[in-house]
Amino acid sequence: MNMGLFNNRFHSLPFHTFETDLQRIINALDKSLAELHYYADDDKLEDLGVFIIECMASTSRNYHGVEHILDIWEGSSDPILILSGLFHDIVYYHIDGQVSPLQMKYLYSLFDEDALADKRHVLLPIDREKDPLLSLVAAIFNFSSEDILSPFGGANEFFSAVITARLLHEMVGVSYQDLAAIAVCIEATVPFRKRDERGNGPMEWLYERLSSANGEYGLEMDEAGIVEAVQRAAELSNRDVTSFSYKEEARFLDMTWKLIPESNGTLRQRHLYTISEYGNALKKMLKFFCFLDHDNVFRSFQGYPNKEVMSDMTNSAARNIEIARLYLRAKIASISVLSAFAQL
Repeated sequence: MNMGLFNNRFHSLPFHTFETDLQRIINALDKSLAELHYYADDDKLEDLGVFIIECMASTSRNYHGVEHILDIWEGSSDPILILSGLFHDIVYYHIDGQVSPLQMKYLYSLFDEDALADKRHVLLPIDREKDPLLSLVAAIFNFSSEDILSPFGGANEFFSAVITARLLHEMVGVSYQDLAAIAVCIEATVPFRKRDERGNGPMEWLYERLSSANGEYGLEMDEAGIVEAVQRAAELSNRDVTSFSYKEEARFLDMTWKLIPESNGTLRQRHLYTISEYGNALKKMLKFFCFLDHDNVFRSFQGYPNKEVMSDMTNSAARNIEIARLYLRAKIASISVLSAFAQL
């Protein structure tokens, strides 16, 4: 393994933690790839495992870190879901502050250097003949040449899916059919999207795109396989936001609290932020919860998950969102009092 590719961020991690997480990831990769009838030797598995941890180990990630990707596939035996879960958050550039040089190695031909330096992510023309794999992933995400990508409009997930497809195809020879199924899963983790005027939501859109791509790219998936791919994607999407279904309110609030410093850089500098900065971060989080519709949290497709399960998860989401609003309002009120005293 060429350790020169990786920087020194691991030096801040306890060795036993790094070793345990890395081994769990390698074991999951090994088992999942083998079940799909792909072979990767120990060096390739280690390279893949270290690549994942390197992408996830930024100190800016309080929630979307290694623990999250290990938890998301816990209890599943589906190799596509497990692989998708491992790779779905490898890019989180608005939190990490950049698309890293390591990630850019697999994001070639997507942007020009000037646009990247200006934080503008405008897709360069996609040539299907020269790069059918990129074209396939873009089709599943409904992105096309010259689209301006936003971190809140699926850019992180798209970048993650492109890297995953190129990495697994190059290193292990994973087929376009399986890579399409993985891309569908990763696309489904773009959260909290509303249904369109026809009443269709993200899973219905994915079904239409995968059905179209199946013919255009010769994926050779039958109808049952396409439905299974979208239902799997719904499961991964729901696992990704599973904290909204927690019955214990304190557990949900604990998960929510991890997102506050992740999305507010000043709060990551312990003891160096002001009361005002803390209050503004709480107000941003409250604004998010005030606009979040509990009906847009969990997903289903063609009866999976079933109505009973969906109703239970959605009701839990409604309760937890309301509790978060109340709790944040109380915290903001207390911070306002402290801020007033501080200005005396």
